[in-house]
Amino acid sequence: MGTTRGGGDPMHKRFAVLIDADNASAAVIEPVLAEVARFGEATVRRIYGDFTSPTSAGWREVLQRNAIKPVQQFAYSKGKNATDISLVIDAMDLLYTGRFDGFCLVTSDSDFTGLTLRLREAGLEVYGFGEQKTPEAFRNACHRFVFTEVLAGAHRPDVDRLPTAAQPTAPQRRPLSGPSADGPSADGPSADGRSGQTRASTTAVPRAAAGIPLGGARAVGR
Repeated sequence: MGTTRGGGDPMHKRFAVLIDADNASAAVIEPVLAEVARFGEATVRRIYGDFTSPTSAGWREVLQRNAIKPVQQFAYSKGKNATDISLVIDAMDLLYTGRFDGFCLVTSDSDFTGLTLRLREAGLEVYGFGEQKTPEAFRNACHRFVFTEVLAGAHRPDVDRLPTAAQPTAPQRRPLSGPSADGPSADGPSADGRSGQTRASTTAVPRAAAGIPLGGARAVGR
C-alpha cells in the first residue's frame, strides 16, 4: 500500500512510531498505540535504548506483546546521548523512503524539536506523546501533542477524543429524614440548636458541583 500523503482515508495513513526508552514509560505504550490507531496505522514500531540495563527490564513483555522492534543502543561514553542520535538517523532514513504520512514521537525530550520541524518541512504530520514536564518548544513543534499522564489514566477505546480536564462528579445527597451516621435525624435538632435540614443546606458545595474547573493535563493541538 503506497503513501496517502496529502489526502485519502485517514485510517489508511501510515505512521512510524519511534519511542525514546530513556524518556518514556512502558506503562504508556499500549495507550499510545491505541491512540495512534484512531488516525492511522503504526506501520513501523521501534524503540531505542539500552535494554541491557536493569532499569529496562519492564520493557520486555510490552515489546513482545505489541510487536515493537527494540533498537539496542549501548552508552559508549558517559554524558553522550547515543539513543537520541540513533533515533534521529532512523527517522531520516524512513523519511526518505517516502512511504509514510507521519511520525509519532514518544518522548519528553526537547532535543527532538529540530527533528520534528524537519519532518514538518517535508510535509509529514508529527504527533508527540510525552509527560507534562515536556518543554514547550517540542510540544509546539508537533501538530498535536498528548500528555501521557492523561492518556494512560483516561484513554478508552470508545472515547473519540481525550478529555481536557477532569469531569465533575455529582455530590452525595444526605437523606431529608431518618437518622444519619453522624448524629440526629435531618429533621431533628442538632447539638448547636439548628435543625439537621438547616445544617445540610449550609454545607459547602463541592468545587466540582459548582462548576469550578478541577484542572488536569490536556492534549495540545497545533
